[in-house]
Amino acid sequence: MITWASIAATASLHQLERGLMRALREPTDPADPLGPEWLEKFAIDLTSLGGHSVLTLLVVIVTAYLLLAGKRATAALLVGSAVGAALVSHGTKLLIGRARPDVVVHLVDVSTYSFPSGHALLSASIYLTLGALLARQFPQSALRRYFIAVAASITVLVGLSRVYLGVHWPSDVLAGWLVGALWAWGCWRLARRFSPRRERRAIVLEPGAGRAWPMGRIAALFKADGTETADGYSISEWWLEPHTQGPGKHVHEEDDVFFVLEGTMSFRLGDAWHDAPKGSFVLAPGGTPHDFENRGDQRAGMLNLSFPGGFEQHMPGISQWFIEHPPGNA
Repeated sequence: MITWASIAATASLHQLERGLMRALREPTDPADPLGPEWLEKFAIDLTSLGGHSVLTLLVVIVTAYLLLAGKRATAALLVGSAVGAALVSHGTKLLIGRARPDVVVHLVDVSTYSFPSGHALLSASIYLTLGALLARQFPQSALRRYFIAVAASITVLVGLSRVYLGVHWPSDVLAGWLVGALWAWGCWRLARRFSPRRERRAIVLEPGAGRAWPMGRIAALFKADGTETADGYSISEWWLEPHTQGPGKHVHEEDDVFFVLEGTMSFRLGDAWHDAPKGSFVLAPGGTPHDFENRGDQRAGMLNLSFPGGFEQHMPGISQWFIEHPPGNA
């Protein structure tokens, strides 16, 4: 960081930065930034995304959610990344002591030293950490790239707004981006290195074995879920007595996959019903209203695979609901 500050202080780079900042203002008025009036207002709003108030509120909200979800290690990672980045930013500013740009009028109030940009450093460390946390929750590579891209885009826009508003030299922002990204990456690597590894074991179950959830005329038998599948998926058997309705039409974002094991199961996909005999495969894409029931004279069962894992944790409530609201006749 000190080396970077030394480079930023060189005369040639300093002249280049002064010229760039003057180029972003009207030639006759250094207090008037280039572009329409809405662009200046947009930059002021945008720069607040990297401010202490917004980032603190964001970290508090996400940390509270993680604690409620039982993800204490992840919550500690987020808080550690944010607090550590703030200390690095403040400490480096005091150590370097670089003055704010004086070549143009500042369009927002500032009171600390210039190098590095705290907005760029903190937004890089926090938004990139949040993007990585969100990306881990989804198996689809397109969604993972999307969350990382959104986090990186916010980080870049916040940094650019600091230069546009005249409160940071471009090298301040570049240093903030670099240190913030490295800090987020280092915290992530450290957390993965010291986080307890969950050893998964092979599972072999005899027919009819598993964790049973009786619900009157409906019964669920979970084969693997949670830590057994590294929260990647949930696999269970569902059995319905003859002429038994299912849960009713419902919809969720995750795909539902079914394979009929015995009898004939009737599936509703959208507005259409389909009879699926033994050996049938059914896919209900995420967002598709669906239902199932057994209209036959014999017991029917199916294997259900849902993504991601963790479905079994909802079974106490689901089981109690079916006990209080017994399924009707199909």
